[in-house]
Amino acid sequence: MNQDQNTTPPQSKTELPEPTIEEIEAEWAATRESAEGCDDLKIYFLEIDFDKLADRKRRLAMKRLPTTFHLPVEDVDDLRTAAREIMTSSRDFQEFMRDMEGRWSPPASR
Repeated sequence: MNQDQNTTPPQSKTELPEPTIEEIEAEWAATRESAEGCDDLKIYFLEIDFDKLADRKRRLAMKRLPTTFHLPVEDVDDLRTAAREIMTSSRDFQEFMRDMEGRWSPPASR
């Protein structure tokens, strides 16, 4: 048997880079310019990233949570609280809230 028959092709793992918020915003702007009747439509892009949590211990705890549909209630509450903190500290979210002129407010914490 020759060596070529015994070799397994190398495994390659190709990962496509995730687009940045800036790339998504630019694509949206280009799409909006070409669409009729969307001149007054404004989209707000928010990135929810645990790295934006100020408290290191909490940040690490959130990052260590498993990706699953079955989490203890306490973990779900912690995730919601973390998301609220990240969103309310976002300049884009604050701009959204100003633009809404008080017509919307986030639901109360549990």
